[in-house]
Amino acid sequence: MSSHPSLIWFLLLDSTTGLPYKDTSVSSILRSSLVVPVIDQFRDAVKAKNSNKLSSFDAADLIFYKNKSAFDIRHADADDRKEEPLKPSRSLDGLGTSEDEALIVVVPSSMANASPAIDVANRLTFVEYLKLGHINRPNNQVLNIIANRYSQQLQAVLSVGSIDPCIDLYNTVKELPSSFTRGVIEADLKISINGPMSLAQPNILIAADLIQGKFLYIKLLSIPETLTSQSLQSRKNAVDAEIAACTTLSEANIPGLVKCDVVKVHVQHVEDLKVSLGEWAALKMKRYMSALADTPQLSEDWLYRGFIRIYEALKAMHELKLVHMDVKSDNVFVDENLQWDLGDFGSARAIGVPMWSCTEVLNPYTIPANATVIPAMDYVLLCVMIAIEVSKNDWKHLCGQRQKVQVDLIRARLNSIQDDHFKEEVVALFDENLETVLRHLHSR
Repeated sequence: MSSHPSLIWFLLLDSTTGLPYKDTSVSSILRSSLVVPVIDQFRDAVKAKNSNKLSSFDAADLIFYKNKSAFDIRHADADDRKEEPLKPSRSLDGLGTSEDEALIVVVPSSMANASPAIDVANRLTFVEYLKLGHINRPNNQVLNIIANRYSQQLQAVLSVGSIDPCIDLYNTVKELPSSFTRGVIEADLKISINGPMSLAQPNILIAADLIQGKFLYIKLLSIPETLTSQSLQSRKNAVDAEIAACTTLSEANIPGLVKCDVVKVHVQHVEDLKVSLGEWAALKMKRYMSALADTPQLSEDWLYRGFIRIYEALKAMHELKLVHMDVKSDNVFVDENLQWDLGDFGSARAIGVPMWSCTEVLNPYTIPANATVIPAMDYVLLCVMIAIEVSKNDWKHLCGQRQKVQVDLIRARLNSIQDDHFKEEVVALFDENLETVLRHLHSR
């Protein structure tokens, strides 16, 4: 009589996230169903039992580790501790004897750039990167959302092979509104919302007005979490300032600026939300095709039209004593006619008051934290944006060896514009306003 257990237990594991593959749980296969109880035959049995979930993989692609502990130390520094995948000829004796000691069957990533086994052995999972970033107990619901809804972004951050992009993706998705929030917005405003416009704009949600039958965006206004050096009241004031700026600019009906309606949602339940009880503010705006950052490369003719439209919009905004302070491709929205509108007024400040925030990498000078804002700062950013859009796929070349864009490289890119009239206008605007900003900063 055989002394071997009748069942061999295993768990499918996603090599990308490090979580059970497609929400599977520990399962088993009858030992007696295997002609020869070795990994090679067990691999075929696992594929057959999970034929739907593993339809895009060959059985030979599956990688086996003797248990979860062995999988976790496959990257161990010391060779005497490092676990290797089980070989196809390995006997199943003593393996998968219980649910707790289940064999780990790793389902490889489609982005494997070598053999699946080498890729799994050499690359950390998303969860392992999070642990290196001190997120030791990530929320499984958030991880599942990332795996199921943001798989392309997940593959992209893993391909970088470092901690920070993984943490950024996790925190971005974690901040997305819960299903309860969605229900509140639909009940109060008759607006149905989906995921974010992009991960670069996680608080701008794709939505539909269920009464008017129109596509739109909803921008959720919560207290900024990143500016931790500011007092809570100061951060609340930032939300109020954005609401005030949106109200003022929408009433002015300025061509080239996104028009927003401030709406209120009544929140009576705050689990998993970043807002408190009571009224919660949001901005409702028309839906665009994409942000300028996500559009294909545009010709100089279209870039010039957009440049003039945003320039005129900024002039009108400045006449209302407001400075945008974050003019960039992510904040310019493009409609189906390739017409540009500048939005996202979260950094907008009144002329002459201290700066609230800015995108440092796009400012070709250092702005002290307590510097006051002037209109010329917007025009410099507009010219930087045009320099980026002239050849958007290699915009980082404008930084050279530094961590922010460089004046000489911006000027050279603008001077590469073929249309003489366009080139003369944008170079003159850049040089004039750059001088104004530098003089302003040095006079402090």
